[in-house]
Amino acid sequence: MKIKSRKHIFFFVVLILAQIIFLSVVILNEEKLSNEELIVLESIPVDPRDPLRGDFIILDYRATNLDHLPSPEITIEESIFIIFEQQSYYWEPIGIYKNKPLPSEISSENVFLKAIIQEVKPLHVEYPNIQKCFVPQGSGNIPENPDVIIAVSDKGLARIQRLEFTNPDGTGGIREC
Repeated sequence: MKIKSRKHIFFFVVLILAQIIFLSVVILNEEKLSNEELIVLESIPVDPRDPLRGDFIILDYRATNLDHLPSPEITIEESIFIIFEQQSYYWEPIGIYKNKPLPSEISSENVFLKAIIQEVKPLHVEYPNIQKCFVPQGSGNIPENPDVIIAVSDKGLARIQRLEFTNPDGTGGIREC
């Protein structure tokens, strides 16, 4: 097949570039979490549905209120890093860093998550990418405060792997996100 005009060549070049960009974004997002470790965070009740988007679960965590930890001088919307340590089943915040901690600054048994400051007094943060979880329509309701299993990369990036919960009848359940 012969390409007859410059418009056709331009169209194919743009199409190929769009595919390359799309694949690059997918590959980079997967690479960010390639060295992941799973942690469990305890969620707290929030409005369990997003009426505009459908079956999403809006999540908040006990680990978003950090007023009990000493913190460096910080401002709203600033990125910080929170050090977590496993205490019983859940992982709890134990320290705050203004910059990404060096491996020598934290124990190999701890992990850190990137957070965005929402309030300074009291100190309240939000963890990007783990505030909402899509639930397939018709898959059943999820109790108000599920345990959230989160994959954390060595760069402090996080994504929800699954929700684990106990139904009112005592049976357990898992929802992939």
